Amino acid sequence: MAAYKKNKNRKSKKNKKLFIIVSIISVMVGLAALINYDIISNPFSKTKDSNIQNNINYGPPTEEEQKSGDEKKEIITQTQQTTAKPDTETSPGPITSSNLNLIISDANQYDDAVEVRAFVPNHFENGTCTMTFKLNTTTVVKQVSAISDATSTICTNLVIARSEFSQPGTWILDVKYETPKGSSAEATQEVVLL
Repeated sequence: MAAYKKNKNRKSKKNKKLFIIVSIISVMVGLAALINYDIISNPFSKTKDSNIQNNINYGPPTEEEQKSGDEKKEIITQTQQTTAKPDTETSPGPITSSNLNLIISDANQYDDAVEVRAFVPNHFENGTCTMTFKLNTTTVVKQVSAISDATSTICTNLVIARSEFSQPGTWILDVKYETPKGSSAEATQEVVLL
């Protein structure tokens, strides 16, 4: 009986060793397959040049790239010099509507409200926006803040109750942007109220 238990223990130990070896081999084969799959499915993930990461070359420009960049800079400089207005370069003063562009991006009736959205692109100066609605002899005037952000100066969105307008029809909306320093711009648009 003792010989049977020793023999059984030896078989059990051999089975455990075999199981561990097979498990280790399986894990290694799985890892090899995973690495191989990554290389096959994404061949650009392993680059030879340490300056190229995720297909972006962070290395210094080549001579051709440098020459191309210099040519573009020269074209931009020449364009700016030929389009510059002499009077604005020599005399700093308020920017007027001749070189500012106010855009009315939305002016409509939505149910019982009339909304107006306007902005001045590429200009960064706080001020006020005066919005004047006219129909025949009737006038509705509202004023909102103009606040500069990263890309423009935005007239704060105006929302007026439809009941403030005495009658339906095609009203003429005039939006005027002004700053304390004297910068200004103006735009006009028709607004149909029901």
